[in-house]
Amino acid sequence: MGIFNLLAAATTSDPLGIGTIDKPAPVDNFNATGGDIGILVFVSTIIKLLMVVGSLWVVINIFLAAYIYISGNGDASANEKVSKMMTNSVIGLILLVTAYTITAIFGLIFFGSATFILNPTIGSL
Repeated sequence: MGIFNLLAAATTSDPLGIGTIDKPAPVDNFNATGGDIGILVFVSTIIKLLMVVGSLWVVINIFLAAYIYISGNGDASANEKVSKMMTNSVIGLILLVTAYTITAIFGLIFFGSATFILNPTIGSL
C-alpha cells in the first residue's frame, strides 16, 4: 500500500515526488526573472574571460620575445625564435579580434543588436 500512497502524493502535489530543488548559488547568479537571458550572461562571461586570458597571453609572449631578443646578443637562432614568437602573438591577437567581431556579427544577425551576446541586458518589465 505504501507505493500507491507515494504515487498518489506525487501526482497530486509534486509530479516527481521529490519536492522542490533549489538552484546552487553560482547557477542562480546567471539567471534572471526576464526569461532565458541567463545562458547569454554565462556565454558573455566566458567570452570576456577568454578574451582577457588570450590578451594577457599575447602581452606575456611579446615581453618574453623582447627579453630573448635582448639577451640573445645577435644570435641567429634567438632572432629566429623571436620572429616566430612575435608572428604567433600577432596571429593570436588577430584571432581574438576576429572571434569578438564574429560574435558581434552573430548577435547582430540573429538578435538585432551587436552587443546582445557580448553585453546582455535585462529589459524593464
